Amino acid sequence: MTRRTPRTRSPLSRDEAGVSAVVGAVLVLLVATLFLVEWRLEWAPAIESEKEAAHSLAVDAQLGQLRSHLNHLATNRSDDSAGLPVTLGAPASSALTDATRLPSVLSFSPEDARVTFSTDDMLLLQRNGNPLAVPSGAWSDFEDTTDLTEVHAIADLRLRIDNVDMDHNDRSTTVTLLDGTDAVGSYTVRVDIQNPNMLVIHEVRNAANEIVTSRVEGYHQSTAFAPFYVNVLDPGMAFDQVLSAAGNGPFTVRISHDEGFDTDYIATYSLIDSTGEVVTVGSGGQQVADWTHELAGGTLTYAANNQFYPAQEVRLANGALVLSQADGRLFRAEPPLEVRTVGTQTVVTWSVPVLEGDERSIAGDMVVHLFASPLQHESLLGSATDLTIVQETPDPGLWSSLWRQRLEAADLSSGGTEPEFQITTGTNQVTVVIHGTDSSPTSTVRDVQVALRTTNIHVQFQT
Repeated sequence: MTRRTPRTRSPLSRDEAGVSAVVGAVLVLLVATLFLVEWRLEWAPAIESEKEAAHSLAVDAQLGQLRSHLNHLATNRSDDSAGLPVTLGAPASSALTDATRLPSVLSFSPEDARVTFSTDDMLLLQRNGNPLAVPSGAWSDFEDTTDLTEVHAIADLRLRIDNVDMDHNDRSTTVTLLDGTDAVGSYTVRVDIQNPNMLVIHEVRNAANEIVTSRVEGYHQSTAFAPFYVNVLDPGMAFDQVLSAAGNGPFTVRISHDEGFDTDYIATYSLIDSTGEVVTVGSGGQQVADWTHELAGGTLTYAANNQFYPAQEVRLANGALVLSQADGRLFRAEPPLEVRTVGTQTVVTWSVPVLEGDERSIAGDMVVHLFASPLQHESLLGSATDLTIVQETPDPGLWSSLWRQRLEAADLSSGGTEPEFQITTGTNQVTVVIHGTDSSPTSTVRDVQVALRTTNIHVQFQT
């Protein structure tokens, strides 16, 4: 029997082994190339976009903090300065992404966000907290407590406290503002008699019964004390902040005094009668023909020149924060602007921080420190047959929509032959004309009221 010898494979030749190594190297190179292409086209842009998005949100928050502080200054007439940081530029790219960073820009443009209010005939009731409506008639006395009901607005309220002697120590009179049965604030005047001196203590409290402001006055008299007078709307006592918290009414003003602490009052205010008409009690006011009031504020702008996340601008002006991108714009934070209908009155209330300063622009990726310093506070309350508001803005469509939203929410209409309001937009401008509920062209009814609080604020920044 013949045994068959099994065959064995011969090893690869050197040429064949070289071909295998080349093919493997090509495959590795191909995979690496595909990975780098995928990284550059998909993963790296996504990472960079996330970085830019996170940075944009961080700057939004920083500017939002600044807006809140500026609005606080205008609403509360605060004199608190502030310094806030704004970080320019997203975090640096890694070597793997090789992304190009364009510098972000922070700039201030003065007087490009003007707002002008005007009317043919304005009746000014208050300016800077001081009443221009002069109370008329006799002082009103009352027993213990009296209520002024269905009050829409107060132009002036004064107290006269008579026959104060040594027996009246620690007696007081309190003016309480009520929304229904809930107290939204109060003004109390109390005497502390320490013969031969008398201290008159004034306190304003908010809805939480916390003291907002207080003041002590001293008098010297050997026997009885002469009558003394209290201006409840004294700007220094900030009772107008309590009025602001009460809104546009109707609310109740309750005046009460301790037994034997004789108190009279005199007031100019408007109330809503049973037919819904707004009636003025008292008289006066300063009548101004062709009245114009201009707020020449500027705009603080942050431009994020993003390469992967959408490039955007954030603009701060007139109490609003606007975000603008190629695909549209929106309010990041709306202005403290209200329009209400109270009885037959249309009430426009706006607290406006008016930004001032030198024109300036900074580009880069550093931290910029913004400083906001209040310069001057101003407030006014007035009534007119109609009111025209002309606003300069790079976002006329956005502001136009906001005004329409506010006015329609107050049950006013722009339709018909006698519209209650009209809005027109132009290049970098929006014009709002408010005729009120009595929109007849021949109307002489003062049914549009404007309440403005403004603070001129100097803005500067440095690295």
